Amino acid sequence: MKKRWIYGALCLIWMFVIFGMSNAQGEESQGMSDTIVIFLSKILPFVSYNDTWTFIVRKLAHFSEYAILGMLYYLFFSTYRIIGKKQILILIGCVFAYACSDEFHQLFMEGRAGQFRDVCIDTVGGATGILLWHWIYTYLLKYKQKRMPHEI
Repeated sequence: MKKRWIYGALCLIWMFVIFGMSNAQGEESQGMSDTIVIFLSKILPFVSYNDTWTFIVRKLAHFSEYAILGMLYYLFFSTYRIIGKKQILILIGCVFAYACSDEFHQLFMEGRAGQFRDVCIDTVGGATGILLWHWIYTYLLKYKQKRMPHEI
């Protein structure tokens, strides 16, 4: 029960983090992306400061933040001990719903636009996080069962 509260709180905190990033106006959001691209261009010889790399960084940010959200959703849902294919689809649906609400929120921010392409990137990121964590969770569970001595 304690884990459920912790994982639930982590989900909510991460959702607020995503909301906060989406709350940034267009220029501020662009500035964050530009800063990352400039940093990467200094340490990676194949990265240059241009619109293409800024676009890639922005979309990877979408993907990554929702991959983390997907993992947190999975952890929370796993406290109910009923993770199967149907539940994974429900979790992906939850990620999709939050991504839609996030893009809708961006419609009201100056210099931002809600885009279905970003909803798709967010959903794929969340699904990747969910499936990755499912694989890790399943592997660890099988490993733990193999390591436990058999009871009589």
